[in-house]
Amino acid sequence: MDDNNKMKLYYTIREVAEMMHLPEHTLRFWEKEFPALKPKKTSGGSRQYTAQDIELVRLIHHLLKDIFFLFFHLKTL
Repeated sequence: MDDNNKMKLYYTIREVAEMMHLPEHTLRFWEKEFPALKPKKTSGGSRQYTAQDIELVRLIHHLLKDIFFLFFHLKTL
């Protein structure tokens, strides 16, 4: 997270998507696929990601990339 966002309690889906270089729809999809990823929602339905949610997004992103590259590598053997 950059220095401007270190003090924030909540981040929007747009902010998280930009931090992770992911489209917003990917984060919405991951919320459905990974029950542990449950950002708080406002009464209007906007998502509010905590720093802990963002760390989970980082972990999911990292693991999915590793699995994809492993799968691709195994296919080429």
